[in-house]
Amino acid sequence: MKQTKLFFLFTAFCLFWLNTSLSGQAVGDYGSAASGNWGTDGTNWIVCVTDGTWDGATPASTVPTTN
Repeated sequence: MKQTKLFFLFTAFCLFWLNTSLSGQAVGDYGSAASGNWGTDGTNWIVCVTDGTWDGATPASTVPTTN
């Protein structure tokens, strides 16, 4: 029973640590600003300028590649 509790606590700690160390966006990531065709122009896209958030994202000057 003691091993089960320790395993649970260890797993919970790892998940908490992993969750706090990851961010969804990185500087330079593209996101959609509007619906439309992928490659028409940069107006459908924004670029992330702050890790982990889209706050302050700027309009893209180019269309992202498929990579």
